[in-house]
Amino acid sequence: MKPPANLKNLFGHRFKIGTDECFDEPGQPAEDKEWLYIIPCHGLIPKWVKELYTPERIKTGRYYPHIYSHGFLGGGRELGFLTYSYAIYKKILAAVPGSISLTLGSGEYTLACPLEQAEALFKIAKPKKRRYLTPEHLSVLLASQLNPDSKFNKLTLKRKE
Repeated sequence: MKPPANLKNLFGHRFKIGTDECFDEPGQPAEDKEWLYIIPCHGLIPKWVKELYTPERIKTGRYYPHIYSHGFLGGGRELGFLTYSYAIYKKILAAVPGSISLTLGSGEYTLACPLEQAEALFKIAKPKKRRYLTPEHLSVLLASQLNPDSKFNKLTLKRKE
């Protein structure tokens, strides 16, 4: 079997990367950890998930729609997608070439698509983007730290009090 599509290496510069809940299990082999990265996506979580799990556990991103590395079609070079919305599920099946339905649960839908179709999947799934500082923003922050009268430093001092 081919190694999985390592989401952290392929898309970590563009999107937030999370991990599956068994990522930190003791005894987890290092080569298996590549399978356990996820890309959380925007979307609503159903009421039954909110009732079943604590808010701290839900914040991890595992119960939001997410993209994960999948090995169903050709040995790890696919992306899987889990969603709770049937409309989004049908939209991806129609718009992403090569995507196939994997499961239709009671309120949970998963599908797989080839890695080459990642951009088409991202347009519909709306993964959470990674924040980064632009060079202009970084220069403004550095300048404000050097100036003791700046608005940034005044706000920081108020928070410490």
